[in-house]
Amino acid sequence: MVAFLALAPQVSAQIDPGIADTIRVDSLTGILGPHSALDIFLFNDEALSALEVTIVGSDTLATVDSVSFVDSRIDYVFTKGWVINDSTGAATFYCYPSDELLIQPGSGLLATVHFAHPDVPSFPHDVIVDTITIEIDLITRSTLLRDSIGTVFAPQVRPGLLRIEGLNCCPGSTGNVNGDAGGSVDLSDLIYLVNYLFLGGPDPECPAAANINGDEQCAVDLSDLIYFVNYLFLGGPDPSACLTACL
Repeated sequence: MVAFLALAPQVSAQIDPGIADTIRVDSLTGILGPHSALDIFLFNDEALSALEVTIVGSDTLATVDSVSFVDSRIDYVFTKGWVINDSTGAATFYCYPSDELLIQPGSGLLATVHFAHPDVPSFPHDVIVDTITIEIDLITRSTLLRDSIGTVFAPQVRPGLLRIEGLNCCPGSTGNVNGDAGGSVDLSDLIYLVNYLFLGGPDPECPAAANINGDEQCAVDLSDLIYFVNYLFLGGPDPSACLTACL
């Protein structure tokens, strides 16, 4: 599964023969809480047979703790994964589709990178998220693409920003399950909760905000989903207040 990762950094990256393919890191501001999720996007104008992207924050106060491919352009690929360098907080994610299922030309979500930043001492705190070349598990990891005929080349990269404003991700009422920066509580939060509970979707960025029924054990489960459905569609009670113990 990791053969491409071991091979790619040992070959000389070529110049992209067409329009420059681009890895774009999204930016998030107004982050409240010890966790955040940053989307990574890919534009490519040729079919790709492999890719590797290595992401790191500009300081070790924000480290990668997981990578998700849910609803991404490579969600369909069987051979994909990610690995983390614990000393730097960097992560490499990779994808190696079969010959008949190459990543076709296009643009869209490539992966969602989840960061942890529980020890930020003051606010606001800015973290630049960019690519890096680094050794992980004795293998040099970088950011490279490979086309359908085996040419390996480096894409353009547009860095992103995490602006962390505080560590209290649930300052009022629960319900903002998807971490919407505007704090709205609506159908999108319900869909996020269903995906998390039943479809292998990403964890809520702020678990305290998903404890909708105010369970003192801070559990996020089917009872929260039922409570949420009653609130949104059946005139049930409002989502509970956030519990300090669940932050």
